[in-house]
Amino acid sequence: MDVVLGRSTDPHLFEFQACHKHSHFGGFVEATLLDQAGQVAASVKQGFCLLDTARFDPNSNPFPTYDCNNPSLSAGWADVYTLTLDCRWLDITGSPRRHLHPATQPEPEPVDRTRGPERLRE
Repeated sequence: MDVVLGRSTDPHLFEFQACHKHSHFGGFVEATLLDQAGQVAASVKQGFCLLDTARFDPNSNPFPTYDCNNPSLSAGWADVYTLTLDCRWLDITGSPRRHLHPATQPEPEPVDRTRGPERLRE
């Protein structure tokens, strides 16, 4: 089954990301850096543009179906973010040098469920 999220223009689910110049699934995850005293930095990018980037099931459709204009995931495909993808940083400029720990929090913002559930499509 495909995971279909909706149109990238839907403001209840997506937010425009200036760094990538397209909409991302909003509030998906928050990345932070912590030290012993607490949070040092938090991510600017809190959403993702879910799209077919890596086919892992040889029986699935051999061609990607979804992209940032039509964000979703096809059955048998994954969305893989590489180290070279821009806008994946935490700005620690001016922070004292010390031991830091990365942390992530899925769905840090409450989700508006009044629209009904996202849907799966076979």
